[in-house]
Amino acid sequence: MNTVDRTTPPEFKEIENIDIIKAKSRKLSNNIPVYMINAGNQDLVKVEFVFKAGRRFQNKPLEATFTNQMIREGTTTLNSHQISEKLDYYGAQLQLTTDKDFASVSLLTINDFFKESLKLVEDILKNAVFPDEEFQVMQASRKQEYLINQEKVSYRSNKKFFETIMGPEHPYGKMASAADFDNLKPKWLRDFYKKHYTSENCNIIIGGKIKQEHITLLDKRFGGHDWKKDADKFRDVNAALQMSTPQQHYIEKQDAVQSSLRIGKVLFNKIHPDYRNLQILTTLLGGYFGSRLMTNLRENKGYTYGVQCSLVPLIYDGYFIVASQVSAEYSRQAADEVYSEIKKLRTESIPQEELDLVKNYFRGEMLRMFDGVFSLMDSFMGILEYGLDYDYYEEYFRLLQNFNSETANELTEKYLHEDTLTEVIAGPPA
Repeated sequence: MNTVDRTTPPEFKEIENIDIIKAKSRKLSNNIPVYMINAGNQDLVKVEFVFKAGRRFQNKPLEATFTNQMIREGTTTLNSHQISEKLDYYGAQLQLTTDKDFASVSLLTINDFFKESLKLVEDILKNAVFPDEEFQVMQASRKQEYLINQEKVSYRSNKKFFETIMGPEHPYGKMASAADFDNLKPKWLRDFYKKHYTSENCNIIIGGKIKQEHITLLDKRFGGHDWKKDADKFRDVNAALQMSTPQQHYIEKQDAVQSSLRIGKVLFNKIHPDYRNLQILTTLLGGYFGSRLMTNLRENKGYTYGVQCSLVPLIYDGYFIVASQVSAEYSRQAADEVYSEIKKLRTESIPQEELDLVKNYFRGEMLRMFDGVFSLMDSFMGILEYGLDYDYYEEYFRLLQNFNSETANELTEKYLHEDTLTEVIAGPPA
């Protein structure tokens, strides 16, 4: 009988690459691109319809978000209750999301009810009517949520931060007000829907246990020319950002028990050659539990329960942000410690042990990005939006291998110098 030697740990092996299940592409009869990721063992399929219909395309505040959220509230043949009943009966889920650039309608269903569920989504995407009664209910509900949120210091710091670095009238920086909820009209949503939720403005990603009949049904339901609507009126919106002058703002909130801290600036997106190395750097600074900011602000100083540092890409440019909720009495000290850690990254050598830890963490995160069909779909969307291919991810391993202290010093000096950052703190009177 063979025995296992438990006194000797398994050999450590560095991840050198990932075997990614890649999306295959084809087109429907009307030239809508379809990207297929055939993976997974369960009889499930997820279909995501992605439109250039994010907030940068709206002419009036809240148009994009309300249009996406209300698209399932009634069609020419079904009311909202009937739609919900059918989804429940089929065991299907409909997820509606909107961000600064894109809006999506995602269907998750078992294979046995794919045909029926897809027919329902077709009705929603082609025949939504935005009924007045449901609109008024959502309008009141969302306004109440807004009124609650604007009392939070996190909302106030976010609002001021994005208005400052992106501009209060810029599509990426403009934030809604209470009056915008009152002024919103169903007609605006119908017009936005007709203009943006069209075959010419759609990408379809399907993942799961895909069969040929799924693609045939997609073509039957969405491969025609019956949902062009007002597509000829669609124009992309150039939302390129201008680098803003660094500013500091303190927003008082009388009854606040914590302060909300935001520090950052406008930078660039995934297309930029330095994006990936800078993402590794931001991970080291504040992108995981053992990062420098977490160690300093949480473990050593006790200023906060958590702090997050991110490099966020947008279709036009992107931004760097450090975000945290901190003890109100230490908000100034917390901000100063962020600058201190950034200065160290500019001027001091990083221990090899720390670099190895960050690299291994990053490799593990990349493995999770491709673990399961839904993660594969999200990761594919992350390159499709920018016209990139899978080489973008595969190149990460070479960059990780070569990332060193000198790289970190140079990137911090070039892009994250403390004197170039905008700071916003919202909290009780200082």
